[in-house]
Amino acid sequence: MPRYCAAICCKNRLGPNNKDWKLSFYLFPLHDKERLEKWLKNMKRDSWVPSKYQFLCSDHFTPDSLDIRWGIRYLKQTAIPTIFSLPEDYQGKDLSKKKNLRRKNWKRKKCA
Repeated sequence: MPRYCAAICCKNRLGPNNKDWKLSFYLFPLHDKERLEKWLKNMKRDSWVPSKYQFLCSDHFTPDSLDIRWGIRYLKQTAIPTIFSLPEDYQGKDLSKKKNLRRKNWKRKKCA
């Protein structure tokens, strides 16, 4: 089953045809409300609620957020994503209030 990164402007995905071993995908901490709020705030999507089927890719975490054991990357229990690049038009805005925004529309805003 393919995995897509839920971050705005991120086009990373992992599926049967795309075997980028540099990427790993992590579920949202749905059972840790305090940590989830920090994730969503850094994503600029405070009011958005992710499902249990949505992921963030490893590109949004600093290297010290990951543990590597036996060649497998694990996300630390305290990890908070901090690396996001948004179009200049949307810097500092809560993007979760944009109801009809789709990924296709973001491409027009020159995502980095």
